Amino acid sequence: LTPAPAFPDAWKSAPDHLWLLVRKASARVVQQWALRLLNQDHRDFLHQQPIADFVALTSHRDDSLARFAAELLSRSAQLNSLTSEQWFLMLEQCNPSALETLCQVLSNEMNPQSISLTQRVTLACSRPESVAELGLRWLRVSSLSNSTDCAELGRLAGAECEALRPQLLEWLKSVFASDNAVPALVSQNTGGHAVIAATIMELLDSRFPDVRQFGW
Repeated sequence: LTPAPAFPDAWKSAPDHLWLLVRKASARVVQQWALRLLNQDHRDFLHQQPIADFVALTSHRDDSLARFAAELLSRSAQLNSLTSEQWFLMLEQCNPSALETLCQVLSNEMNPQSISLTQRVTLACSRPESVAELGLRWLRVSSLSNSTDCAELGRLAGAECEALRPQLLEWLKSVFASDNAVPALVSQNTGGHAVIAATIMELLDSRFPDVRQFGW
């Protein structure tokens, strides 16, 4: 089926009303109808809308609408206006069907150096694989600078994504075996080894059997 309004000229002159229906209509058929008309007659209008509208729609319950919003977001000229906090909130609230697109956009737009180690670990501990993979990618370009960083890695014991968990644990093992990270850490004080031991204890206390086995 294709949209066939009784008064096509009226709708062609009112893209803002169509966009309102896309964002606010309660009936899916109305949203899809309005979106088809916008795609058909008002593509330029769509790309000029505030990025906040696209952000809000990425969490929409309708899968196709959320995916479409993520695609519009990826082509928006306003991407650099989003803060890291807004990106992380969007990932948390995003419709699962739009997550992969959103993670790809974030990977392209965000400078890993602007993401804290805490934020990287939070991403890596997420259940959706696309989000966890992004966190792992950014962890791999991280470096430990103090005992607080080492303790932060203990949160990986609660990594939710089963498919990515082995890779996360292997990365953690490589960090502890590194000639650069650990000596620099323990040289700060004699308690450095205790911090590493405490981090490993987090693995032994994990609710996931594979993590506990890895800890042993």
